[in-house]
Amino acid sequence: MENETIIVYGTRWCGDCFRAKRVLDKNQIDY
Repeated sequence: MENETIIVYGTRWCGDCFRAKRVLDKNQIDY
């Protein structure tokens, strides 16, 4: 799964989007 790409759609005001991005960042997962 090294070459897989994750696309995150969201807005700044979406709490769920913010939390999802934070989890990805914390785990050093590119998106």
